Amino acid sequence: MAEKGHRQARQDEHDMENGKQDQLAEAVKGLLMLLQFLKGNIRRIDCWDHGEPVCGLASHAQRRRRSVVACGAAHLKPYLWPMKSLLPALLVLLVAALATPATAQSYEDQMRQAASAYERKDMATAVRIWKVWAAKGEAEAQTLLGAMYWSGDGVPRNLNEAARLYLAAAKQGYARAQNNIGFMLGFGEGVPPRDDIEAYKWIKLAIDGYTAKNQDRLDQARKDLATLSARMNPAQIAEAERRVRAWKPVPKVR
Repeated sequence: MAEKGHRQARQDEHDMENGKQDQLAEAVKGLLMLLQFLKGNIRRIDCWDHGEPVCGLASHAQRRRRSVVACGAAHLKPYLWPMKSLLPALLVLLVAALATPATAQSYEDQMRQAASAYERKDMATAVRIWKVWAAKGEAEAQTLLGAMYWSGDGVPRNLNEAARLYLAAAKQGYARAQNNIGFMLGFGEGVPPRDDIEAYKWIKLAIDGYTAKNQDRLDQARKDLATLSARMNPAQIAEAERRVRAWKPVPKVR
């Protein structure tokens, strides 16, 4: 009798664990469905209870978003309540998923706005936008802002800051920044100090990273590399090539 009771207890525990897993799966499924509805990827949410529809909301303009959320919440409540400890994490994931496309679009829009401002000679606006995204580690913004510091357009000329920004973007694998920091190291004004081996490395990496649409820069980079090679000895070139082979890009550098 005792053994039978133990077996029944183990079976009950097993059933309870399976039930929790089923509840979690249903909760995640419902949350993802609600997310897709809010993002406009599906047109209708149907909530069911014992095979009968409880509510159905089509995404017409006259429908209020709060009704959709209420329907989704009603659908999820039986599953989420037993796992209320998971709710904060699930809500964070929901908010992050909803916010991500807007953030990406914001970056693209602002970079276009900065490019347009630069073409209009509105350097203050271009610099302001590039500074924001350069601080967030965006390689393109770092490179464009570095070019402003190198030339002195829109900001006081600062070769140290230009080199810092170029190097941060170059480490991420941005070819134009690799070319620019390589040029500063090999043919610049002494800031940063001349270093033919590092200059060779960065220019060679830029050549490897450029595409056909960068043909003018690619041709110039090849000429610069040939000039560098002519003044380097075989040991220096071998070391530079070793560094090229060993190099790997890093995540965003701020």
